[in-house]
Formats: sequence, C-alpha cells, structure tokens
Amino acid sequence: SFKDRKTFFNGILCILHRREFDVQSFEITHRNGGMAITCESTIIQIMTRYRTLLYQVQAYSNTKLSAKGVYTTLLSFCFSVTAMNYCYIGRITSMVLSCLISSEQKDSQPEDTVTLLLNRILEDEAGVDTPTSDSRSIQVFCHLKWALGELPKSEEFKKLEATVHQNSSWLSIFKKDDVNRYRFIAELVNYAVYMTRNHTEWNLLLGYFDLVHPFLRDMQSEAPNYSKNTIALSKTLLYNVRLLNIYMQLTIETTNLHNTTTTLNTIQRLSEWFSCCKNKHNLLHLPDYVNFELIRKAFSILLLENEHYNTLLSALIFLYNHLSSFPPLERDKIISELFLNNFFRFFLHWNSDVRTVFHHIIVFKVFAFEVLGGSLDNVKVVGREPIMMRSLVVDMNHFEAVKE
Repeated sequence: SFKDRKTFFNGILCILHRREFDVQSFEITHRNGGMAITCESTIIQIMTRYRTLLYQVQAYSNTKLSAKGVYTTLLSFCFSVTAMNYCYIGRITSMVLSCLISSEQKDSQPEDTVTLLLNRILEDEAGVDTPTSDSRSIQVFCHLKWALGELPKSEEFKKLEATVHQNSSWLSIFKKDDVNRYRFIAELVNYAVYMTRNHTEWNLLLGYFDLVHPFLRDMQSEAPNYSKNTIALSKTLLYNVRLLNIYMQLTIETTNLHNTTTTLNTIQRLSEWFSCCKNKHNLLHLPDYVNFELIRKAFSILLLENEHYNTLLSALIFLYNHLSSFPPLERDKIISELFLNNFFRFFLHWNSDVRTVFHHIIVFKVFAFEVLGGSLDNVKVVGREPIMMRSLVVDMNHFEAVKE
C-alpha cells in the first residue's frame, strides 16, 4: 500500500548500507604497482550480488526520476540511491558532474571570491599528510569502487549495466529546481560521512568541490538573507568544518550594521553554524584554522561601535553560548579585548538585559575559564577549601565563593 512504501524504501536502504558490504570484506593486495582482490569465492559471490543490487536499484531510480510527479518519499529514496552509486559507478559520477557543473562555473575567473576561498581550502588539505591505505576515505572512495568494477560480469549483468549507463533522461530533474540539486548534495555528504565514520577526506570524494562551488555561489548571491533550503544544506555541509570560514566571510561582509533585522539574523546564523560544527564532530573547541580574527573583528564592531540594545544583547548571548568553542588563546583575546577593556560599558549598561547577560558571562564563563586554567589555584576563600580546577558552570556550590 501507499503507506508502506516509505518502510519498503527504508528497508532497501538499510540492506544497501549494511556493514557486511564494506571494503574490508575484500582482501586487496598491491602487486607490481597495481591492486588485486584475494579473498574467498563466497565473499566474491556476495559482493557480486551486492553490485547487481546497486545497479538494479539505480535502474529503478532512473526510471522514476524520469517520470513526472515524483512524490517526496520516492524522490528522497532515489536521491539516496544515486548518491551511493555516485561513489561507486563511474558513469553515474560523470553524468551527475556534467549536469550539475554549470558553464558559468567552468568559466569562473580565478579572482572570484568563492573560487579563491575554495582554492585556499584545497591548498590547506593538500598540505595535510598523504592519506595511507588504511584511511577510510581511501578504502571507500578508491579501493571499494575499484574492487566492485573488477568483479566478474555475466551477460545478464552487462545488459543491466548498459541500461543504467545509457539512460540519462533522469538528469533533467536537477534542472527543474535547485531544491533537487541541494537534496542530492546533502544525501551524498551524509553517505560519505556514514561510510567514512565521520573521518572524511573530502578531496578524495571525486567532484566534491565542483558540486559545492555552485552552492557557494548561490550563497554569495543570497547573502546575508538566505533561503530556508540554503540554510539547511549549509548545515549539512559543515561536516567539512573548513567551509565555515567561507560562510562567515560571505555573511559578515554583506551584513549592514544599520539594518537591525539583518544583523540579528546574521548573529543567529553564526550561532547555528557554530553549534552544527561542534555537534557534528563532538569537538571540545573549534579547530585553529577557523578564521577567529574575522569573528573577533565582527563582534568588536557589534559590541563597541553599535548602541542598539537588541544587537548588543544578541552578540553577548552568542558569546555566552559559544565562548567555550574558541581555542584558549582566541578565547583570551575575546575576554581581554572586548570584556575586560570595556568592562563598565556593559557592567553599567542602561538596559537590564544587557547587564544581566554580561554579568553571567563574567561569572559563569570568564571566572570559570580562569579556574579551569589554574590561574586561581592559590586563591583562599574563608571557610572553604581553595578553588581548584572547578567549572562554575556545573558546580553551583562555589557560587557564593565567587561572590565573595
């Protein structure tokens, strides 16, 4: 029935995502500068049937995507399947890239802002140590793709393969609406993260930066007032934390401080992106390559060159929520330059909400970081033990000691 279709589709995806069908099922050895599959015949048979299933489901998806009026559940299923096969079927990869990479992108100038920022990320990733053969990204995007292509092909499979390779009418769905393009990119990113267990080396996912580039151009044209779909995909793409620098630069540079609504939206967007980065990677604090200098300059303007209490309040709440996401050195600069050097501006502010948030920052953040940093280890409190390595955020027993 129609109600059961979602369950049926989810069941197929669960089978395709099973950990048994993993590159580690193969025993891949390197011989004379090449690779060879050395494993039991039973495993080869299982993986051959798995490859056949991939092609069969892709053929089904191509047929459905070519039809008119595809309903949401089916569309989501087809994009999930296509994203998976994008990683393993070379023909699908080339077809999708040729469809989604616009001529404008191919002719983009090197001095284009988005192109420059993406090239900087590529240079940074190229500077990282060369991935080893036991890297999950190498295993998934290179070894598994190669191994599936090297499996024996029956006549029946060759016909199925030709059917999948020759049908290109389904690609038109990407040209109908940007939402479909965004959905596919989101599915591809989620699948890559799942297969690499959130240790994805994005430069090894073929065409990744070519797919991200037009989306960033869309962000550039919309900034700083993004659509709902753009915001949703931007959060998904933050599995690659390096993109945060591009988001911030595109957003902050186009925000007009005199437009309060836009400014508040920008602060909210930054807060959501910071939370996404921290939650997706379970980080203690954000990596050092994040452009904290840009954030510091932006919040210096928001807090010191602006008098609108709503903007001040939102900026202070952002720092209260995310100060712990800054590396210690950058955190100290924020505390020193913005809070301690301008203490009375906020401590005695006319608006009670601004004062209250600032008081909370001083007590529950600044003082807590001092305690955790060990700089107050020798402070004596009458009637209490010395305060040592306690966070006042969670240890309310020492609140009275702070007031004293």
